[in-house]
Amino acid sequence: MHDSTHLTQQDEALRRARHGGPLRLGVLQLALADRLDADHADHPMTKGLAEAQALQVAAATYGEGTYSEQVENTLLRSLPPIRRGDTRDVYAARLRLIAEGATA
Repeated sequence: MHDSTHLTQQDEALRRARHGGPLRLGVLQLALADRLDADHADHPMTKGLAEAQALQVAAATYGEGTYSEQVENTLLRSLPPIRRGDTRDVYAARLRLIAEGATA
């Protein structure tokens, strides 16, 4: 069971990002990866899902507005291509590798 009194590293970074500071793309990529494999991890990955979840991550981090839209677009440009047969969890794993500095 997850102890909700302590923030994960990603949650803490997102909390700090909400209060200003430079865009941390890797943190946003990790947050997106967490969203993708948190629910229906074995379902197919789609471009529409990536776009919708990127919007949710940007809005949850920066609220609504122009900056949030810029963050969403930056996040979308950073995503690897979706490969035939990718499931949400497989794509999320690849996204985590990219967030940590690997290339996919």
